[in-house]
Amino acid sequence: MKIYHLETLIKFGVYNGKTLQQVMSIDKPYIEFCLNKLEHFVITEETIRMYQMINPTFILSIKAENALREKIKKLKDLFEQEDDNDWDEEDGNEHPKDSYGSSGTKYGWYNGFSDDVIDDAFEGDPSNTWNVD
Repeated sequence: MKIYHLETLIKFGVYNGKTLQQVMSIDKPYIEFCLNKLEHFVITEETIRMYQMINPTFILSIKAENALREKIKKLKDLFEQEDDNDWDEEDGNEHPKDSYGSSGTKYGWYNGFSDDVIDDAFEGDPSNTWNVD
C-alpha cells in the first residue's frame, strides 16, 4: 500500500505524472475508483480534509469511504504487527533495542544520560558528558 498526499505524483493510469490534488480537482470518480479497486492506493483522512479546505464540495461516496477505512485499518494492523515483532520470540523478552537507554542505576542518570549512553558514547566515564549541550 502507498499513502498518497496532495503533492504525491500519480505514477499509473491515465493521470500518470499528475499530483493527487490535480486529479482530485478534475476527476473525483477516478479517485473513488482507485480507492475501491486498487489495493495499493490509500489517501489519509487528513489529506482529504486538507483538500476539502480548497474544495469544500469534495465528498467521497460511502463505498469509497468504506474502502478507505478498511485500508487504513489494514495499515494500522500492519504497524501493530511490526511493533509486536520487537519481542524476542524465543524467550519472550523484549528486543534489546526496546530497553536501550532505560536504566540510570549505574551512573544515576548523570547529566540526564542513561547508563547505556554513558557506556557507549562517553566511554563509560560520566565526566565526559560535561561539554554536551
